[in-house]
Amino acid sequence: MELYENDGSYGAAVGAGIGANIFKTVSEAFSNKKPVKLVEPTNERLEDEYQTWKKLLEQQLESLNK
Repeated sequence: MELYENDGSYGAAVGAGIGANIFKTVSEAFSNKKPVKLVEPTNERLEDEYQTWKKLLEQQLESLNK
């Protein structure tokens, strides 16, 4: 799993571009972005990674509601 620094609007825009065939491939859509982290989940780490993601998401959502 490749993690990129962005926000929901960027992800939505890239997803829309992929869906609208603006990008020929997913790789092309991300060709100008460098991953900030590579994660290879294992069964043991999957729950930990999910909880980390969930906590970060909750923090982001809280900051939007302020």
